[in-house]
Amino acid sequence: MRFWFLLVLASALMACTQAPVDDAYPLESKPALAQSDDTQAVLHVANHFSRDDLVAHGLDPAMADAILTARANGIDFASPAQVEETMTLSLPPSANPLCAYYEAMAQYFSIRALQCAYSICYPMSPWYGFMAEYYRKLLRSLCPE
Repeated sequence: MRFWFLLVLASALMACTQAPVDDAYPLESKPALAQSDDTQAVLHVANHFSRDDLVAHGLDPAMADAILTARANGIDFASPAQVEETMTLSLPPSANPLCAYYEAMAQYFSIRALQCAYSICYPMSPWYGFMAEYYRKLLRSLCPE
């Protein structure tokens, strides 16, 4: 989802400046695999824009800081998945969509384990319990509260 936000941001900035992305900075020194123009635009925004540019165009300051921190640590974003992961991990636990997902999955599997413990699906109860614990550990590791 944040990938699409960067895509919209890149498209808007390219439309405002009336200059193609290729004129501002070279995207890569090595020949790139066949990537779409949208992907190139998002990678350009993530790799070359300053914090002020990112924040001025609506990106959350925590996400902009995470992108700049990753760049300062020597990461050159090569795929939209890298950008998405960096932005997702930068969110506070309350705003991180993975926290709500892991919590819901842990709750679901806990309920299923309890239901199966008292019904015909009792052989599946340990598996549901294992999955509930798995999602609880993911929740604790990503969203310490």
